[in-house]
Amino acid sequence: MIITRLYAKNVLKYGTLLLEDMPQKGVIGISGPNESGKSSIGETICFALFGRTWSLNEKNRQKVIRWGENRCLVMLRFVAADGKEYEITRHLDSDGNHSARLSVVGEDEHVTKGADAVKLQLQQILGIKYDEYIESFYLAQRELTTPHPHSDAIKSMAGILSLEEARDEFEREIAHFRKGMVNADSQHIHLQEELEDLGVIPNYLQEMETQRASIDAACDACEQRGEELQEKTSAYLATLNDFQAAKSTRGKSRLYEMLLLLSGAMLASIWLMITLLPERAVSVVMHDLLAKIPFWSDAFLPLLVYLAGAFGLIALLLWKSGSSAASRIRQLESGSGGYHQLFEKSVEQRNSGEDLKLLGLDDDAVELQIDAAQTSTLLSWLKLHQASDKDVQSGANREATWLNQVINLQEERLKQLDEEIAGERDRVHRATGLQHQQNSFQHTVEDNSQQIKVRALATQLLDGAIERVAKKFNRELRDGAGTILPDLTQGQYQHIKLDDDLDVQLFSSKKGDFMEFDEVSSGTQRQVLLAVRLSMSQALADDALKGNQFLFLDEPFAFFDKERTSHSLQSMATLQHLPQIWIIAQEFPEDAEFARHIDCKRIAVDLSST
Repeated sequence: MIITRLYAKNVLKYGTLLLEDMPQKGVIGISGPNESGKSSIGETICFALFGRTWSLNEKNRQKVIRWGENRCLVMLRFVAADGKEYEITRHLDSDGNHSARLSVVGEDEHVTKGADAVKLQLQQILGIKYDEYIESFYLAQRELTTPHPHSDAIKSMAGILSLEEARDEFEREIAHFRKGMVNADSQHIHLQEELEDLGVIPNYLQEMETQRASIDAACDACEQRGEELQEKTSAYLATLNDFQAAKSTRGKSRLYEMLLLLSGAMLASIWLMITLLPERAVSVVMHDLLAKIPFWSDAFLPLLVYLAGAFGLIALLLWKSGSSAASRIRQLESGSGGYHQLFEKSVEQRNSGEDLKLLGLDDDAVELQIDAAQTSTLLSWLKLHQASDKDVQSGANREATWLNQVINLQEERLKQLDEEIAGERDRVHRATGLQHQQNSFQHTVEDNSQQIKVRALATQLLDGAIERVAKKFNRELRDGAGTILPDLTQGQYQHIKLDDDLDVQLFSSKKGDFMEFDEVSSGTQRQVLLAVRLSMSQALADDALKGNQFLFLDEPFAFFDKERTSHSLQSMATLQHLPQIWIIAQEFPEDAEFARHIDCKRIAVDLSST
């Protein structure tokens, strides 16, 4: 940025200040006695660019208005690094109303207007802010010192500040993530304590649910056995009388059938013996026996055959009746024969004790105790179909009562399990929720740990980059100062050494060794400090602005003798990237040469230089 024109109205000392067609190269000298308005020129430039001066900030900038006036105006033209010539105009009144406009010279449309908008736009065009300008390219009327290596302005211009800000942001994030890890870990521990207080046993809920399902199935099986036993008992008792009647009929039929068959056979035998073998002794005996029967005659012998046939016929009828009874018995046995197996199966299930074992109980837990011998006898009678209806009903009632008592125990256990399962489900649900929270906090710890590792690595890389950039900048500053210093000191001091804090050591050609800064005279110290400042301005103009930049020095040669001042002025013309240098002094050596010399008068309120 090179200044080409400055116009001000009612700013600081001047009623009117006009500097036209300022040379873009060379030294611009500003001289005059005390209170002649020399520093006002530098502060007017600063106010035009940033809306404030080195001595007046935004809160009290109304003091920039000339005494007795209520408003001021400043217009500044400059050539930026993009090659365009810009003009910035600012207005300020005593009420604090502040306006600004930025435009390109020769173009009708302005770039932007408004103090804040102009401020942002200028930062992009110039590449520097107020603090950076003051630290780098404006030396106010103050004691000349080394630049502060840790100032934000210097760091920003050197390209270090953005890296440090990124590193600091990462460090803040690391602290934030660590705090989050500590909090998450604390919450994780607290949740673990709550989980331990809940006392949830792994798989205990599943075990209870499995046990309940088994008991519920056993209860249903007992109810089914009881219902089936009662139903089959009723059916069995309903057929028992028919079975016994059919069995009696079959027995009588077989007895009468045998008697009739024997009688018929005997009669037929008598008839055959008497009729066919009358001479035999047996036949004679039989005939004599028949003769003893009253009213018997041989004419009745055929009746024996008829009687034998009748007996055979009756026996046949009795056989058919017995067969029918036997068929009925088989039918009844087929219909009720499963009752014996059912009863026996029920007894076996009871004797196995599985229903009670499932409840964790023994036989004594059931109030009814069934006599095993009595049950065994009943099973034997049932197998032979000889049990009475009373015995059957009594046995069935005992089994049903036992089953009902077992069912009651099962239902009590089911009710107890339902309560325990409900409570355990609630605990498991709460534990699951706590575990989800634990997992979330654990994930937070792991994620934060990873984030910390990434940012720690980024911080290390940034530290390395900051160190490299700082060393590069310090090297440029040292090399630049080493180039400028011989010109300022007339070759008496050839080399300069700067550490990371910009502390200075000088190489004396006379002594052939480096000297501490405090070993040289105060005049030489100021020359060295000026060389460092000029070197820094060169380095920043090259690294940060990437273009030419004006430099404003307010009385840099204070306490210099004329010879040192002359040599210093001559060396100014050779500075790289700083083609336009404004220098203020009360007076300059007579042989000093300037691109333009501005002479300020103490009593003059208007100043014009064209």
